[in-house]
Amino acid sequence: MMIIDMEIQINELFDSDRRKQRKKKTVVQFYRIDRNLLTQVVNSPTRENNVLDIVLTNVPRYVTEVKVTPTSLSDHHMVQLQLGFNLIAPASSSENPVDPNSFRAVNYHKGDFEAINRDLSEVDWMVLWSLCGDNLDYFLELFRLTVLQITLKHSPKKESIEGMAVKKRKRNKNIYVLKRKRRKINARIRALEAQNPASTIIPKLKEKVALLCYNIQDGIIEKLNKKERNAIETIRKNPKYFFSYAKHLQKTRSTIPVLRDEQGNLVADPTTKAEMLQRQYQKVFSDPAKANLEECMNSPGLPQGLDKGLSDCEFMRSDIIEALKELDPNAAAPEDDIPARLRLCVDTTA
Repeated sequence: MMIIDMEIQINELFDSDRRKQRKKKTVVQFYRIDRNLLTQVVNSPTRENNVLDIVLTNVPRYVTEVKVTPTSLSDHHMVQLQLGFNLIAPASSSENPVDPNSFRAVNYHKGDFEAINRDLSEVDWMVLWSLCGDNLDYFLELFRLTVLQITLKHSPKKESIEGMAVKKRKRNKNIYVLKRKRRKINARIRALEAQNPASTIIPKLKEKVALLCYNIQDGIIEKLNKKERNAIETIRKNPKYFFSYAKHLQKTRSTIPVLRDEQGNLVADPTTKAEMLQRQYQKVFSDPAKANLEECMNSPGLPQGLDKGLSDCEFMRSDIIEALKELDPNAAAPEDDIPARLRLCVDTTA
């Protein structure tokens, strides 16, 4: 497989005797490129009919666009590459700070919902309503804080990334110990081969290394099988764990590295890309400022009597329970708001 297509024959390029050595080096270079599965992304001539610029990569999808344009400063064309990521951007932590006394800090998959239901059923909500002076906003905030206090009491906190890393190191301690032994034995083998290549200890040490490699491989396979079993066992009660496990094994990441604006320029800035996508999505909606309110009020698909307020409507407890049961328990909730996961306590919170 020839990675770089120069559209010229190597034999014609190196036809003189004094270039034979250069020809040999070039063939070796092509062989190394082929062997390491590298791809040349510059396929257009950069000086006359020759491709003099070599840009190699093992992930071609990271290079979104390659431009070869002439310049008045030289007979060598200018090569511009557009990448799907910023090489000089500082590494940012994916962990957002979470308030330890909020709903986001709770691990609901290990919560005791029976105890939460029991404590919620013992709360006298009418007393709390009277304490708020019949103010609905005050009561809703007090209701949220009460549910939060009971939830924190009977549910464990989520682990931080640092805590998960510590647990991971403890689980993989045996593998780390075997790898450390292998490194020490390999260093000893290299030292013996440099000082005494005919030593009889070298074959024995290599046998130990082979055995350690087998044990490491066996431990890694067992760890992967355990993760797969956990994902299958928790697919009913925690589908997110299964999908996150499957996504972790995904080879190709689906991302939006760059977009092209109306002028045809590539845009890589996250804020600008978000604004472009927002403008695109807004095109399918009508402008509320230009809407005809009278025509909308008289539409046959809308109920009559819209002049009445919300306070004139009557809601029964059964209506609220029915509406809460329609919520998806895995649906995201606004920050510091009661999550849909607590719909399991609908009989006591409605």
